[in-house]
Amino acid sequence: MISKCMKFFSVAIGVILSGTTFCHASSASVKTDKAVYQYGETIKATFSGAPGLDSDWICIVPATSPDNDGGDYKYTPKGLNTATMTFDPPAPGKYEVRAYYNYHTVGYAVAARSAFSVTGEAAYTKAMEQRMERKVNSADSFEAKVPSDKGIVYIFREPWSGSSDIDIQLLSNDKPVVVLGNAEYYPFVVPSGKVPFTTGSLLKSGTSTKVAAGLTGAATVQVKPGHVYYLRVKVVPFAYYDSFLDNMLHQEGADMIKSYNLKRHK
Repeated sequence: MISKCMKFFSVAIGVILSGTTFCHASSASVKTDKAVYQYGETIKATFSGAPGLDSDWICIVPATSPDNDGGDYKYTPKGLNTATMTFDPPAPGKYEVRAYYNYHTVGYAVAARSAFSVTGEAAYTKAMEQRMERKVNSADSFEAKVPSDKGIVYIFREPWSGSSDIDIQLLSNDKPVVVLGNAEYYPFVVPSGKVPFTTGSLLKSGTSTKVAAGLTGAATVQVKPGHVYYLRVKVVPFAYYDSFLDNMLHQEGADMIKSYNLKRHK
């Protein structure tokens, strides 16, 4: 950590163009209002000793993260040397709050840091379950027809321009479910219980011609009767076409289907 003011000079063709003083003051600090939080509590972090530049920021990251991990970050108010900022509660674990001053000059040099932790695994698990699923919407013409002992998994394909001409096969319990084109979604009605999904063959759009595939995606959905879930599919071109499956928060999944204007698979 730089603890003294340093004068940086820019020199071009042997002529001194400017000399600007920057400080990482020894008074630089950042600290949360608690050392231990229960999951769900808002994190309040107070920074001080900042130069007040518009490039100053503080962040919350897992304790083992490298210094160039931005994590959950916020820029500090311009012109303020000290202030308190609030952050959403992270998952249970060990964390650090870090301050970065004079970022445009010194990059990811941490001016100050402080450790804290979040507990409450049971509360976190319950909260995540509630965010991962919702009840069937009886006002929706499709969902209203789903048998009461079954649930729905909305499988949707996130659009990628580099793989827009590739279709992807989805399997559940090693049985074919659907072949999704780019920017499509499919509501899959399934019995309750643990439902595993994997990605299968990649095909040239609208054909049965297979394409060389790299990584295979896999995910599991714990389905409750009368509930709805979202599963995101991605096909990303690297050396080969890699496939990914991600469990999504139900609101986030619904928002993505709407924002991407995805078409229902027929």
